[in-house]
Amino acid sequence: MHPYFFPYIGYYQMAAAVKRFLFYDDVQYIKGGHIARNKLLINGKEWLFTVQLSGTSPNQLNQDVRLDEGKWPHWKDKFLRTIDQNYRKAENYAPVANCWRRSCKCPMIGSPAWPSAPFGW
Repeated sequence: MHPYFFPYIGYYQMAAAVKRFLFYDDVQYIKGGHIARNKLLINGKEWLFTVQLSGTSPNQLNQDVRLDEGKWPHWKDKFLRTIDQNYRKAENYAPVANCWRRSCKCPMIGSPAWPSAPFGW
């Protein structure tokens, strides 16, 4: 499977149902695909969000795609604020929100703290 940013529950169910689950990071990046985007339900309507990436092209492999480090801090804060404002009253929100926050605090892909990390979300 291609890696996705915050996959839907069926993605995890597929992974749990098999002996081996592989993320393809050595295949062509799909610009405009859902590798770096997803949808949330906000006020009863779908809200499409896209993670800011740097220098993407359809000629790249998934493993060569990087986050835009300049835009990431602002994007991350806005994204987490949107989730909090719209889902904080949902059942089981706290553990899920903590998972999102921890995910967003990981070293930047491609940074000196994680120099050769692939895109694999």
